[in-house]
Formats: sequence, C-alpha cells, structure tokens
Amino acid sequence: MSKKELFLYFINNLLIAATFFCLSIAVEPLIVPPTFVTPVWPVAGFAVCVVLLWGYRYLPAIALGELLICFRYYHVTETMGYMELSLLYILLILITLFRSAAGAFLVHRFLGKTNKYLTYQSVLKLYLLAGVIPTFLSSFLFVQVLLFAGYLEINYWVFEYLSWWFADSVGVFISLPVLLTLFALPREDWKPRILKVILPLIVTTFLMIFISISFKNFEQVRLINNLEKNTDLVFNETLKKFADSQTMDNWVPKGQVAAEFNELIKNYTDVVVLSNSLKNINFTIEFNDNGKYQQLYQSKIKANENSIWKVSKSYNYAGNDWKLTGIATSGYLGENAFFIIWWLMATGFLFISILGATMLVITGNDIRSRNLVRTRTKEIQKLNEILRESESRYKKLIEVQPVIFWKHIRGEPVLDFVSSEGSTLLGYSRSELVSLDILWNKIIHPEDKVRVLTEYHGNVSSGKRFTLKYRAVTKSGDVLWFQDYISTRIVDG
Repeated sequence: MSKKELFLYFINNLLIAATFFCLSIAVEPLIVPPTFVTPVWPVAGFAVCVVLLWGYRYLPAIALGELLICFRYYHVTETMGYMELSLLYILLILITLFRSAAGAFLVHRFLGKTNKYLTYQSVLKLYLLAGVIPTFLSSFLFVQVLLFAGYLEINYWVFEYLSWWFADSVGVFISLPVLLTLFALPREDWKPRILKVILPLIVTTFLMIFISISFKNFEQVRLINNLEKNTDLVFNETLKKFADSQTMDNWVPKGQVAAEFNELIKNYTDVVVLSNSLKNINFTIEFNDNGKYQQLYQSKIKANENSIWKVSKSYNYAGNDWKLTGIATSGYLGENAFFIIWWLMATGFLFISILGATMLVITGNDIRSRNLVRTRTKEIQKLNEILRESESRYKKLIEVQPVIFWKHIRGEPVLDFVSSEGSTLLGYSRSELVSLDILWNKIIHPEDKVRVLTEYHGNVSSGKRFTLKYRAVTKSGDVLWFQDYISTRIVDG
C-alpha cells in the first residue's frame, strides 16, 4: 500500500467513524421510555452496509465509531470503575463488529457480491440475512452486557431485548436501500434508482422523525407532570401528618417546628412512599439551614442524577424552606409510560423500511425491463445479421445458376429481386427488370398478356404452386419461350 493509499484509507476510516457516531446522535431525540431505546437504530444498518460495500478492512472505523458512542453514553459510576468500564467498552465494540461482519458475510455467502436486488424475494433475503439474523444475536448480547453492568433492570430485560432487536433490524432495513443505491456497483444499474429510492425514504423519514419527537415531547410533559404530583404528594402527606399531630396537649412552639418536622421527614417519608406505591421514584429531601441545604432523606433505590426525568421543587412552611427532588427510575417509567407511543413510532419506521424495499423492487422492475429490451434488441440484431448473411449467400448461389430467379411482394409496384440471368437473356438492365410496368407491357408477349395476368393473380390468391408458360420479347425484339415455376408464401399472417 502506497503512502497515498494509506492516507486515503486513514481518512476514509475517520469519515466512516464520524458518520457512525453522528447517526447515533441524530436519533437520540427519539429515545422514549420505558425502553430507552430508539424505535430505529440506523447505525446498525450503516455498519453492515460499510462492510458489505467496501469490505472487512473498514471494521476499525466501525470500532472507533462504537467507542465514541460508548464515551457518550456510559461513564464511571459508584458501582463501575475504570476497569469495569473499559471491559464494558470492549464487549460492546466486539458485539458491534460481530453484527456488522456477520451481516455482510451472510449476504455475500447466500446472495453474492453483485446482486442488484431486483425482486421481492432477493430484497427479503437481504433484509433477513443483513438485518434480522445478525441483530437477533447481537441485540441479545448487548442487553445481557448492559444488564450485567447495571444499566438495565432485570424485570424489563425481555422487552428491552425485543426493542433493541426491532430497532437494529429496522435500522438495517432503512439504511441498506439508501447506501446501496448511492454506492453499490455497477453504477449504471444503481444510479437510475437514486431519485426513486432515496427521495421517498428521506421525505417519509424526516416526517416520521418530526411526528416521533412530537410524541416524545407529549409523553415527557405527561410523565414530568405526574412526577411533580407525586413529589407534592410526598411532602404534603408528611406535612399533613405533622399538622394532625399538633393538638392542644402536643403543640410545638414555632421555633421548634423545623426540628420536629425534619425528624418526622426522616422517620415517616418511607411510610408515605410505600403506602402510595412510589418506591420506584428516588426521593431526596433537603432542609435549607441558613442557605446551606442539609439532606434529611434519601431513597434507597438508585437513580441517575443527570436524568431528564427529574423534578426539584421547593416548599415553605412556618417560615422554613425544604427542597424535594424526585428522579424517575426505569421501573417507574415502565409502570407509567405509554408503551403504545413507542410502538406507534416503531410501526412508522417499519412502514418506511417496507417502502424502501418496495421502491427497490419497483426500480428493479424498470431495470429488468430495460435489460430485457436490451437483450431482445441484441438478439434481433443478431438474427437480422444472420438473415442478411444467409440471404447474401443465397443470392450468390442463385446468381451462378442458368435460370432466372425472381421475387415479388404482393401489392408492391416492383420486384423485390431478380437474378442477373434475366439481364443476360432479355437484354434489360436489372433496374429495368424489377419494374412491373416493363414486365407486363414490354417483356410479356402481347398475345399472352391477358392469359398470364389472369392465371398469375388467380393462382397467387389460392396460394398454390403453379407454372406459367408464355412468350417473352427481349429488348432487341427477339421472342423467347419461358416457363416460370411459381410458389407463394404468406409472411406475418
């Protein structure tokens, strides 16, 4: 490999890795609970198609792209140090490489490297081999690794797995038609399909993304509002318990309200949480002690403090301030999120993938028709060439015979062919002999003309073989006897 080739290879790897990473960011707004999986993952299809088009030598680019995604989504936590995180990165990269290489291998093995995917059967096989089969195993491995690392909950692993598998498969289904149309060889077969395949996919994909983001925003507002209500519920029920305890015999002086209420928060909040089935929300209650917040209560359940599914509200009572933060866990979102929203989004992207397959087949039919016309045209041209050669040999053969050969197409004013022996015997040039006017009015003897015309037209109409005997007048005035053996052929009918 020359320096120039090495440099181009390096640049191509960087471009592929960057595209890989950017695709993951592009679909990030589509993530909705309870799966926290996008309804489509085009990264999977992009990686498979890279290997399919340009070979296994670009697997390093895919590994780099997956590493960038890992940096973005998985970080050091209390339960995961740098060693564990490094192992997680390695496993996720290996799974991604397996998915990409396996998809390309299966397609090359069973469909070949030059398949143009002109029929539904070939497109369905492409989707099955590049998408469904490799992602079935890779998605399972992804979920198991993330489950072991603590990023997923065991209660939802089956749904998570099916969601990942669906998203990866649909990502392959949508990406393959686009990338194959843009880059597959030979270009003369794929280039005419660009507009018809890519334009519908781009329009419907952007429309579906817009609809999906609208769905997500609606769901996010609903869940946040629900989380706020539960946060209010925890504080208000604790406050009600405190207020109910204020009797004439057990009245707390105003200066001691904060201390007594803080003590109640520490001891009673768990009761409120459990009695209202809020154990899947991570609650933190803090007291504002002269500008410094003192933590009074922290739920035992773990939650991501950087989550967008989080509310923080301040409450005032008896001149004192408390701050209550509620963070939704995946368990809470699994209980409260509308699954139908994710499935509606997923169904929309599945429709787009079906559209892509349909456009491949439609454009494939155009190519098949064009190729068929081209093949038939070549066959006709070849047959015509054979016919011309055969006719030429036939004419050369009859030119040496001591008889006159002629051919007439009924309805035409001239003969189609007359051999050179006619010129020799009659003295007329070949251009004169082909004229029916000269034939009937000058060559055939006037006394035989009516009889010959009657017999000729009558027998030609019957389609039988027949003979004509008549006298012919040469150009020099000599009279010769002729006997014509005539047969007729019906052509094209």
